[in-house]
Amino acid sequence: MFAPAETVPGGFDPQTHTVANTMLACRDRLMPSYEGFVEHANKTAEAHDLVTELDKWVEDEIKEGLQHNGNVVVFGEELGYNPSTEESDYWLLDGIDGTAMFVRGLPFCTNMAARIVGGEVVAAVIYNFTNDTLYTAEKSKGAFKNGKAIKVSDRELNAAQVTFESRLKSQDEVETFLALRSIAHHVTYSASGFDFAMIAEGKMEAKITSNPWAQQWDSAPGTLLVQEAGGQVTNLGQATYNFQNPNYIAANQPVHLALTEGENAIPLTH
Repeated sequence: MFAPAETVPGGFDPQTHTVANTMLACRDRLMPSYEGFVEHANKTAEAHDLVTELDKWVEDEIKEGLQHNGNVVVFGEELGYNPSTEESDYWLLDGIDGTAMFVRGLPFCTNMAARIVGGEVVAAVIYNFTNDTLYTAEKSKGAFKNGKAIKVSDRELNAAQVTFESRLKSQDEVETFLALRSIAHHVTYSASGFDFAMIAEGKMEAKITSNPWAQQWDSAPGTLLVQEAGGQVTNLGQATYNFQNPNYIAANQPVHLALTEGENAIPLTH
C-alpha cells in the first residue's frame, strides 16, 4: 500500500516521499504482530530496551527503498550509526520506536526517520502504524498529519501536559521532575515518536529530557516536527538546538518560554 498523493505534501523532496511510502507499505506486516504476539529479546538490562526482528526489517526496507534515489547513506538504531565527516547528508532511522509498547499491543509505537544535512535535521517522517497516521515535516515547509497542516497548542504551563524523560540519577533531576509535576500535568508514554506527534498537533505541550535513555534517532525526527508545527526546541541551558545533545526542551511557545525564563526555568530545584 502506498500513500495517496495528498498524504505527503507535493513540494517535499522525493527521498521524503520514498521513506513515507515505504513505512506505509510495512504496515501490513507489522499489524499482525502488534495485534498478536511477536518474539522479542532484551538488548540491555533495562526492562524497556527490547528488540524484535521487525525493528531491523523496517530499517532494511527503508534503506532499500532509498537506494532507488541514488547513493543514499542510511544509518539506524539497528543498522548502526557512525557517520564520518564525509557523510554530511544521510538518513537516520528508528525501525520501531517504542518496541516495548509494540510487543504489548499498546498504540504508542511508531516508525521514525530523519534526514540530516550538514549536522542539521532537514526532514522527518513519523508513522503511527497502529492507527495509520503519518506525520511529515521538512525544514521551512511546515508540519503535516496525513497531508494536512498541524500546529502546536497555545496552552500556558499551568494548563499543559508535559513529559519528562530522565534516568533520575542526580538530585537536580529528581527535584526537576517533582517541581514539574507540581506546576503542570505530567504524562508518560515511553515512546518519543508518539510524544512529539502529540505536541506537534497540539494534544500535549512539551517534552523535556535530562540524562534520558533516548538516542539521536529517538529525537531527531520529532524535534523537527515540533519546530515546523510552530513550537520551539532548545538544548537545556542554551538558546539553540543540536540533535546530538540529548538534553532539551521541545514545547509550544508559551511553555517553552516559561521553562527557560523566570521562576519556572529548568532546572526546577526550588
